[in-house]
Amino acid sequence: MLDRIFDGSLMPHGHCLLWRWDLLFLHLGGDLLTVMAYSLIPFGIFYFLHKRKDLNFNGIAMLFGGFIAFCGASHLAGLINIWHGYYFIEGVIKFATGVISIVTAVCLWRLMPTLI
Repeated sequence: MLDRIFDGSLMPHGHCLLWRWDLLFLHLGGDLLTVMAYSLIPFGIFYFLHKRKDLNFNGIAMLFGGFIAFCGASHLAGLINIWHGYYFIEGVIKFATGVISIVTAVCLWRLMPTLI
């Protein structure tokens, strides 16, 4: 089972881009900047809530932090798959991102009357 999960024998995404430096630069640059932003935003949310003791939205903040972190992880997996074909791992990360995204959206809308 682990052999299948960590099977990097599939064709890397760079082949689809024909290893063209202009396309690689766009995809690498875009994903790298996105990973950096998605890594920093949760810390900003948690820092804000840490300083604002009068707000009690830690649960939804944790969901937002997880949602944003998983979005960053999916872009990081995309970066790795430019050179290696770890598509099973990327798929698991994308699926987990989808699950936490739906949970966050549902919780946000259920909490909306309290937030307003």
